[in-house]
Amino acid sequence: NFNRLYKDGSLKKVADAFSLHTVDDLLATIGYGKITPRQIIRRILPPEKLETESIEEEEKPLKKIISKIERKDQSPILIKGEENILVQFAKCCNPLPGDKIVGFITRGRGITIHKSDCERILNSDAQRLIEAKWKVGEDVRHPVRIQTMSTDRRGLLAEITKELSAQGADILSAHVQTTEDHQAINQFVIAIKDLKHLNKIIRTLNHIKGVTEVKRTHT
Repeated sequence: NFNRLYKDGSLKKVADAFSLHTVDDLLATIGYGKITPRQIIRRILPPEKLETESIEEEEKPLKKIISKIERKDQSPILIKGEENILVQFAKCCNPLPGDKIVGFITRGRGITIHKSDCERILNSDAQRLIEAKWKVGEDVRHPVRIQTMSTDRRGLLAEITKELSAQGADILSAHVQTTEDHQAINQFVIAIKDLKHLNKIIRTLNHIKGVTEVKRTHT
């Protein structure tokens, strides 16, 4: 029983035996294949029980734990060269294919992918960082935030959204506001392929008459 093993400290002892700081670190290490369920079982069960009971049957509870870490679908990320590890993308920096990235082992949520220069990562526990890379050739859409600054003229928003569509970006959300000095600030969340795709979109929007600035944002 996972909860019992967690509460009585058995899993923490196993983590210590593998020189890992926490149970979360242990589960993440199992998830990317460095430690096998069989190795965990042998650390928990007494020798006499190992001799009389099937290891495969005893592995089932741990496999349920691992299923929370392993992805059933295809992930666009390689964690230390391993595929299909449970990952989520950090909202603080919204990494895109083409960005340099790093994995961060979170508490109970698998591995979070950040940009390598993300401030939260630079100020985090280095022991929780793990090598991460984008898989080559993956065609996956990623959300990203952009902001456009422009003059407040009629029809300009329609031109911007039309160009986003023409460039193959899906608009997930939009927020528009105007200022007292007749400027327009448009916030978009768009789904795109990668950093190269984003840069092309930014260059294109900058050529629209009245647009003064286009930039990627994270909040």
